Amino acid sequence: MVPLKKIVRYAYCGYFYDANNEQSVCHKYNPKIKDILEKTIDAFEVRTKEQKQFEEPKSRMRLMFFYEYMQLWWLHNDAEMSFFTCVKKVKEALREEQYSFALKTAEISKMRKRCQLVFKLCKMHMATIACLIFRILHW
Repeated sequence: MVPLKKIVRYAYCGYFYDANNEQSVCHKYNPKIKDILEKTIDAFEVRTKEQKQFEEPKSRMRLMFFYEYMQLWWLHNDAEMSFFTCVKKVKEALREEQYSFALKTAEISKMRKRCQLVFKLCKMHMATIACLIFRILHW
């Protein structure tokens, strides 16, 4: 066990849960989810800008939010887009600086197994296969 040298407190009002309830907000189609979660990560970014110990957790958080975009928007069963349009959106987003940086710097091994699989495939430039597996996992 490594002794603590410093404790950092971050005042955060919110929650994260993975519900099995199909009617839960965790499962409902929400094309505004990216805007909502981007505000959260932007606020966290502002508060931790100069603190290097938050770089990796921020990258992981950004990828977890990306996974939520896939689940609640792009690849949701109620999305009125073709599978290939969804894949195109995922690939376009992965080229954005914040997500490409997060993909390079996040410790994917600390994420849930489903997320690990999806993001390992994305890192290998196999986003189409990642989206297909995502759809199968969330059928």
